[in-house]
Amino acid sequence: MVFLNLNVKVSDEALKQIAIFGNGDARSSLNTLEIAVLNGKKSGKDVVIDDEVLKQLINVKSLLYDKHGEEHYNLISALHKSMRNSDVDAAVYWVNRMIEGGEDPLYMSRRLIRFASEDE
Repeated sequence: MVFLNLNVKVSDEALKQIAIFGNGDARSSLNTLEIAVLNGKKSGKDVVIDDEVLKQLINVKSLLYDKHGEEHYNLISALHKSMRNSDVDAAVYWVNRMIEGGEDPLYMSRRLIRFASEDE
């Protein structure tokens, strides 16, 4: 959605919070910004994104994860890639994201053991 005719007023701190909420995903941050503009306080062509609006939008983060669908395979693939690249921080992130999304810890343990046994 394009907001060419609007004068959007947003603080640097609010933009920082939107970026943090996006967690490195630019599409998520842009979607959050768009929703903030649509829900901001309007006065003519001016839209103000204040702390109150932002708090309502980023109060609860819902990470996309479906244990039996495509996102499940995307995340386990990301975990394997991070381990192959010896990126410990990324591996911990992907494991945590899957666990927080409701993945069975036993499944995660089996995948990690299987990965370790394949290592040369």
